[in-house]
Amino acid sequence: METRNYLANASAAPPVKPGAPSTGYPQTAVPGVSEATVPGPFWFYKIGEELRAIITAAGLTPSDDNLGQLLEALVQLGLSQATETAQGLVELATAAEVQAGTDTQRAVTPARLASLTATETLRGLVELATSVEVQTGTDTLRAVTPAGLASFGKSHSSNGYQKLPGGLIVQWGQFTHNVNSSSVTQTAVTFPIAFPSVLYSVLTQLTSFPEAGYGYYSGFNGKNATGFTHAATHTGATGKVGVTSFYIALGK
Repeated sequence: METRNYLANASAAPPVKPGAPSTGYPQTAVPGVSEATVPGPFWFYKIGEELRAIITAAGLTPSDDNLGQLLEALVQLGLSQATETAQGLVELATAAEVQAGTDTQRAVTPARLASLTATETLRGLVELATSVEVQTGTDTLRAVTPAGLASFGKSHSSNGYQKLPGGLIVQWGQFTHNVNSSSVTQTAVTFPIAFPSVLYSVLTQLTSFPEAGYGYYSGFNGKNATGFTHAATHTGATGKVGVTSFYIALGK
């Protein structure tokens, strides 16, 4: 649409804006009372130039051979509905629409995105727990990452430990001790780390019997958060040196 084409008597220069315009709304003539509103050349000029500016802003050349240029320009300028491949106008999604997660037409604002908080029954955004929060084990809002789960202290060796959620600690190891046939032999065993508050139990297991056909007896002469004293004897004829036993301990 070329807004500068007229039937006849067009001017080579644009009209001048009225120095003292009549401001208000158009009216019809009332005989003996008022005259009809006169738009004047400048009124037609400004309307035409506003429309022409939209057409040219879209990169189109105004032409009377295409009376759909204004709509075409609005579409190219993004004033149509937005799609996945074209920019345009978009309606904002409500909190309910964001949480439903099925709408493909509306856009999500940061505020509505923040409303999409994950719960035990609703998928959504979730904050990641810190290592301290993971180890404390009381937070019900944050998610645990593999790194956070691995933040529990551990030492996976022949004499090691593993800290678990809730504060439980499992420790294990092996130690070498002597076994006498005539008396009880005591051996002090130290845990890889001290239990912070309490030692629940210790279990030991001999790797092999010192002497076939005889009984072997072991127990504890004392235990605490840092270790235990292993006591052992057997009914064999002679004492044995360098016997190996394993243990596992539970505590907090």
